[in-house]
Amino acid sequence: MNGIRIEFDWTPMMDTLDRIFVQGMRRDAWSLLFPNTLQRVADLAREGAKIWKEKAVTLPGQEGRPLHLNPYVKLSIPDYAASISEEPTDSSGLNYVIGSTDAQAPFIDDGVGKLDLHDVLSTSIKAKTGKKGKYLRIPLRHETTASGGAGGHRFQPPKSRPGQGILTAGVIRAMASKPRYLRTAFLGRTPSEMPGKTVRQFAYSSAKAAQLTANELLAISQRARKHKLSDTDISRLTGLMHVGRKGHGHYLTIRTLSEAKTTGWIIPEYTPKKVSKFVVSKLEALLGQGNYFEDAMKADAAHIATLAGQA
Repeated sequence: MNGIRIEFDWTPMMDTLDRIFVQGMRRDAWSLLFPNTLQRVADLAREGAKIWKEKAVTLPGQEGRPLHLNPYVKLSIPDYAASISEEPTDSSGLNYVIGSTDAQAPFIDDGVGKLDLHDVLSTSIKAKTGKKGKYLRIPLRHETTASGGAGGHRFQPPKSRPGQGILTAGVIRAMASKPRYLRTAFLGRTPSEMPGKTVRQFAYSSAKAAQLTANELLAISQRARKHKLSDTDISRLTGLMHVGRKGHGHYLTIRTLSEAKTTGWIIPEYTPKKVSKFVVSKLEALLGQGNYFEDAMKADAAHIATLAGQA
């Protein structure tokens, strides 16, 4: 695993004589002599993975937000939780590793400082150079209560209700009268600003006809009985377009990230969640009860005595 991992070896809990005995034993003999103890070790690993997954799905954080820019890593709690597993580290069954191989795992555990999205201008193959430096057009998806249109925020703060980040019914109704912004043709590939790279070029339908204007948004807000739009909402939604064919569409605005404007485009820090430390504390508490392996070891002692009697 290359993400975050916890390795545990239960042999240090033994006294010196037992440890010498274990270290001198062939690894393949463990499954024959200590099946119950090995099962308990496997159970402990599974319990650790279970605790980790249960903790993972409760983590706060804006789904889809960047955690690292180059390479690009985004936060996805479902993907993170699904990546957690337990694996034996050798054939003995004595040692296990639990954790996540997902690239976001170290950033979730250790946290991330503020990210300046202007940094992507030097690494994005889609960035272009204008009179005032490099710039990049970035589509920002907007959540909606309309069916088929749910999309996660990428660079915007998370909100929870219409009028606060989720498109209101009035905005969705207004968009129904607008033509969709559609990709109409593939024009080929053109050289990127980055040497040796190319970028696909497409033709699109009229953006101007598809966009919701600031005046239209102001009128929508004035007619609304509730969920009126603030000045911030109007600024954020100006230029809103409905893209994609029927049944596969979503709503977006397109904004320009530019070297000419150095303010804004800052992603706030993501505080450390220390999930692996939490899991370790839970497993230590479980082992601290003192009798986790007791029944299994007694069963194996009886099992060994039976094998000796049969020899």
